[in-house]
Amino acid sequence: MIKGKLSCGCEDSGLLLAAELGELPTVQSLLLDKRVSITETDSYGNSTLLLAAKNGHLATVQWLIEAGGSSVREVNSDGLTALLLAADYGHLLTVQWLLEEGGSSITESSHMGYTSLLLAAMRGQLPTVQWLLMRGGSTTREVNSDGRTALLLASQGGHLVTVQWLLKEGGSSITDGNSAGMTALLVAARYGHLSTVKWLLEEGGASIAEVGSGGYTALLLATSEGNLVMVQWLLKEGGSSMTEVTCHGETTLLVAHTSHHSVVVGTEDNDQERTGENIQTATLAIESIVLQWKRTI
Repeated sequence: MIKGKLSCGCEDSGLLLAAELGELPTVQSLLLDKRVSITETDSYGNSTLLLAAKNGHLATVQWLIEAGGSSVREVNSDGLTALLLAADYGHLLTVQWLLEEGGSSITESSHMGYTSLLLAAMRGQLPTVQWLLMRGGSTTREVNSDGRTALLLASQGGHLVTVQWLLKEGGSSITDGNSAGMTALLVAARYGHLSTVKWLLEEGGASIAEVGSGGYTALLLATSEGNLVMVQWLLKEGGSSMTEVTCHGETTLLVAHTSHHSVVVGTEDNDQERTGENIQTATLAIESIVLQWKRTI
C-alpha cells in the first residue's frame, strides 16, 4: 500500500495519495477490497475524485465516477468540484471529459462564485479558457462574487496572452468592470503587471482616464501599492497626470505618504512583498519620484 504525505502535508492511509499520484491500480485495489472508504478526504476536504481531477489523472477520474462510487457533486471546503479543480490547474482533457461524458455542469461554481472559466482565466490557462468559451458553454458574462469577469481575473494575474485573446477573439470588452468600477487596466495596475498595463493602454483600447471606486486611477492604485516601476512608467510614458486625486482629494503624494500596509517593491513579474523599514523606503522613493515629477510641470 502507498503511504506518505499528500501535497497538503497531511498523512494519508494510501487512497488519497494514490489518487493524487494517478496510481489507478492502487486506487482500484484499495476500494474494491474495501480496505478504505471512498468518503475519505484530506484536511481541505478534497476527496479521492477531487485530488485525481486536480492533478489531471483522467483515467482515475473516469474510473472513480463510472465504477468507484464517486460523484461529480463532491466539493471541498472551498466549494470546488472536480470540474473546477481541473479547470483551475489547466487539465483540459479532464475538463472536456467531465463536461461531455462525466456529468459535470458548466454552471458549477465555488463558494466565492468562481466558475471553471473564471478559474482558468485567473490562472492564465489559455487552452482551457479557449475551449470553454468556444465549445464548453461558458460565457464572458460570468462573474465571481466580487463581480470580476474572466478578463479582469486574467489581468489581475498578469496573464497577458490570455488578456489579449479574450479581447481580440474571446468576446470580452475593455469596458468590463465590477461594482467597484475596477477595469482590466485598473486591476493590472493595482497588482503590478506592467506589461499588461502597457498593452492595454497602447493596443487594448483602455484609457488612462479610467477611475475606480473612491476615484482611484491606475496611477493612484500603483502608488497605494508601492509599485515604483509602475508609478515611473505611468508618469513618464503612460499618460498619467500629477493632478489626479481621489474622491477625498488625496493627491499621489498623499497616497504614497499614507500607505502603511505591505508594499511591493520590484520589477514586472518578479515582485517581492516587503514590510517594516522597506515600507518607509518604498514610500520615500515614490514621494521622491512624485516630487521630482512635479518640478518638471
